[in-house]
Amino acid sequence: LRLSVETGVQVASLLLEPSSSLSHTVCRGVRLADGSLRRAGQVILCAGAVGSPQLLELSGVGREDVLKAAGVACRVANEHVGEH
Repeated sequence: LRLSVETGVQVASLLLEPSSSLSHTVCRGVRLADGSLRRAGQVILCAGAVGSPQLLELSGVGREDVLKAAGVACRVANEHVGEH
């Protein structure tokens, strides 16, 4: 495995894809604020107590009613994201 760390970039959303071998959605990279993409086999999300849920919700992961009200398509329904 190879670890790549980038500094000085802002992530705008996660690249979520259905898994071909699993029955759920997986993150395969990120979209940066400048529009460029960074693909990865695995992504570790560690943006803090506020940034992590915000990034998940911007990517379509969270409560369906909250995402719909914000104009974000729900990719993965999860009642716990952004609630505590």
